[in-house]
Amino acid sequence: MIYDFRFLMTENNNNSLVTTLEDPLRTGLMSVAVGAGTNLQRQNQRTFRVVDLFAEFFIDDMQKRCSKAGLADGHFKSNMLYPITGKIGLGDVIWTYMTLVQTVGLSAPEAKSLKTTPTFIERLTFTTTLRGDVNPTLELNPGHEALHVAKVEGTFGSVRSDEHEVTIAIGLNPEEGAPGTNGAIEELERQQLLDAFQARRGF
Repeated sequence: MIYDFRFLMTENNNNSLVTTLEDPLRTGLMSVAVGAGTNLQRQNQRTFRVVDLFAEFFIDDMQKRCSKAGLADGHFKSNMLYPITGKIGLGDVIWTYMTLVQTVGLSAPEAKSLKTTPTFIERLTFTTTLRGDVNPTLELNPGHEALHVAKVEGTFGSVRSDEHEVTIAIGLNPEEGAPGTNGAIEELERQQLLDAFQARRGF
């Protein structure tokens, strides 16, 4: 079992300030609005790979491999804010794979010369967006008829978007009696190369 993780984090900070100046005239009122603002963006991406043998996935105590924060009464729990760190439905993926193996004959190739193995690939993407805005306003009513500040308005906002993606590849070992992960890794890299080619061609 191969897990390819990709985390894409984007943060936008938009700040603006508008000041309105007024000057009473004999024939009316002159009003001038002066504004300034900043739009800032920060983005970073993280990728890494984790490899598991299928047997070890069931034999090992999974609770030892996860933080206590991700467990509730000894069971895995969902994380609504960052789903990738909680329960993501991996059990359904494994169940589907095992069903395909048993019902449609998904198996390793008979010819030992074949380097690739039948592989089941599942891609899960979770997007979390956090947003905050503050819009203060200050209005002044002076008692004189000179140039003065009549209103000050500010807009301060921040948006953070986290896209968490994990690609899971489950592959059978082409050689009996020797568990390995090379077949699944080769198939996963082949699929990623195909995805990159299709993205550039606009498919």
